[in-house]
Amino acid sequence: MLTIRRHFIPLVMATTLATGGISLSGASADAAPAAAPALITPDPEPSPNTGLLRKIFPPGKKTDKIKRQLYLYTYAFDGDLNVAALNLSAGYPATILIKRYSGEVVVNATKTAKLHPSHPGGTIFVRTYFSWPCARNSANNGYIQAYDHRTETWSKELHVPLCQPTDDEN
Repeated sequence: MLTIRRHFIPLVMATTLATGGISLSGASADAAPAAAPALITPDPEPSPNTGLLRKIFPPGKKTDKIKRQLYLYTYAFDGDLNVAALNLSAGYPATILIKRYSGEVVVNATKTAKLHPSHPGGTIFVRTYFSWPCARNSANNGYIQAYDHRTETWSKELHVPLCQPTDDEN
């Protein structure tokens, strides 16, 4: 005797109903099976949102360069300043620049953005070797920006105090 567990019964019933293998209406097993219901039916009329989508993404326009807001945050790891840039185009290069207010570029790191399970879009992480956190009440003397090469988008500036570089750049 075949034993079917309770949690498999809906799956078995749905499968046999869809294929017309078993009739639950009491018809004989010799009767022709009913036609299987269509699982996906095309919608012949356009939805009300179609016009809106065409305004946002007009036909023929490249949608692969959609501008998006890029996010930056800093964190300390092993006593050093680390920077993360989020919402980048995954699989494409992105750059993190750290500049002093004098205009001197102190970090220029380009990496390929990768997907991260807890961040939106592509993400890159850069270790800078500036000691972090700085002394209390340190004034901001520089800023960080990220650049997404695919969408040609710059992030907003994140103003930070840049402390003395550590000597462990090995």
